[in-house]
Amino acid sequence: MIDTIHFLREDLIWPTVIGLVLLWVLFLWKEYKAVTTTRFIIRGIVALLALSAVASLFLEPVTFQKQVKGVAVLKTANFDSNLIDSLKSTTPALKTITYKENQNLQPQLDSISELHISGDGVAIYDLWQFKNKKVYYHPHKPTPGIIKLAYDTEVLLGDSLTVTGLYKNSFSSNTVLLQESGARAIDSVKILNQDETVFKLHTLPKAKGNYLYHIIVKDSLGKIISSDPLPLTIKDRGRLRVLMVNTFPTFETKYLKNYLAESGHEVLVRSQITKDRYKFENYNRSQKSIYNFTHQNLSEFDVIITDVSTYNGLSQRSKNAINYRVEEQGMGLLLQADARLIEQGSKFGFRFKRKNIKALQLPSWPRVKIPVYPATLTKDALVEPILVTKNNTLSAYAQKGTGRIGTLLVEDSFQLLLSGNEDVYHYLWSTALGKISQQQQSLVQWSLSDYMAYSDEPFQFNLRTSIPLPKVVMNNDVVVPLVQNVTLQDQWSGTIYPNGYGWVNLKVTQAPASLKAMYVINDTAWKAKKVYKQITENASFYKNESSLSSESSIPVPFTKWWAFTVFILAMGYLWLAPRIYKN
Repeated sequence: MIDTIHFLREDLIWPTVIGLVLLWVLFLWKEYKAVTTTRFIIRGIVALLALSAVASLFLEPVTFQKQVKGVAVLKTANFDSNLIDSLKSTTPALKTITYKENQNLQPQLDSISELHISGDGVAIYDLWQFKNKKVYYHPHKPTPGIIKLAYDTEVLLGDSLTVTGLYKNSFSSNTVLLQESGARAIDSVKILNQDETVFKLHTLPKAKGNYLYHIIVKDSLGKIISSDPLPLTIKDRGRLRVLMVNTFPTFETKYLKNYLAESGHEVLVRSQITKDRYKFENYNRSQKSIYNFTHQNLSEFDVIITDVSTYNGLSQRSKNAINYRVEEQGMGLLLQADARLIEQGSKFGFRFKRKNIKALQLPSWPRVKIPVYPATLTKDALVEPILVTKNNTLSAYAQKGTGRIGTLLVEDSFQLLLSGNEDVYHYLWSTALGKISQQQQSLVQWSLSDYMAYSDEPFQFNLRTSIPLPKVVMNNDVVVPLVQNVTLQDQWSGTIYPNGYGWVNLKVTQAPASLKAMYVINDTAWKAKKVYKQITENASFYKNESSLSSESSIPVPFTKWWAFTVFILAMGYLWLAPRIYKN
């Protein structure tokens, strides 16, 4: 069915009409006194026909004919041939399209009103081609293996690494192992014989740098089923400035100060000997004594370690100075656990619940019993857990202004050192101090779209910085274009297309310390995880899309011969007529 006439160059209709009228008026003015009235009218009409023919050739008139679209099936990886045969039996004119990544499908999709997609779906970066299309997605069953993964790609030295994953379709006794760079298995877990199994692997990194761990899956006979890379960046925790204040020396303070000093932190210990007499110990810093606390001398420290009794015994001026540094300037205050803290916890933002427990175990060290006070912290909106095991909070902090007040509910933690569990001791204190001490704000904060990037595929990242017009480079030579967030002016996003495999560095040139390391893998790594994510994204995308009409209108151009013929005849008349009448 034919609709009304349209022009392909609709935006030029009015300029063309104005030009046509001006030329026609010029022609009429030229002919007005040269010919009789009858000839003038005839020549004016013929000239108008000639100009109209030229204008129509320029504007390209078309008509739109309605066309019924067809049905097609798009075959992606692991497509179901039985499904396609079933569709062909009900739709004999079914079109079959084989999907290839980065392929332009628009010419084929324009003639389709209904599309069936079978298999693992299209690549996530190709989903845009199916916007506003009527799609029926028939996903393939997810590939057996690890389909979900969660871990921190950056870990501070002394912190524990925990890798959490979801294993799909395991109906055999498989084992998942965490393997370090030297091909040594450092943790493992048995996979249960069920549809889905959540697993956790733990380790304590020993040195800073970029490392490539591996997640290995073995069957019951020890044969390797899969081996996938797990990139990890271990960063130095940085040098803390610590002030330890106690009414009298304790074994806990003695061992803690030794650990902090050996770790390279600046430590000042103030222990009260008698009334108005103190003993000062300085480690990794110049010798100095502090009797009364003020805003100025407390600015030299990132965290204060003390106990409730000592804090209560300070002068009001000293307590005001500590509270000011915590609330207004972000300094940390770590309260050593004891019975007094459990009684007066509400004074510092904590609420304790007494519990009949004497020891707890951490997942990374299930055989090590950690002595704890018989109490646990109750949940509170302003209390953030740091260490939690078996629904018991071992360490937490309460937000106070810009700073934090925290605690570690371990009783006589130095006993861990005496029993040879140095790793557990170091982990407990480094983790607690790292979260409670004054937080150093990074000039650039990165956020990556995934844990790893695939070679020759788009990979998105976001960054937040106060730097105006930041410039990001990849591997110090490729400049990455950035797009600024319209609402949040300090947020930017970019997309890279890494090639090759291995470590890739992103950096903001205005901030040399903003280096962000990421790892590029090949398309065979983490296959089950990639396929599962692709299937999930496809199903979610098509569910939210609206469908188009089963009919479409296609432009059919008018033949240009009629306009050309009219123009030749009109111009021929205008050229011959004066000569005929003259003779």
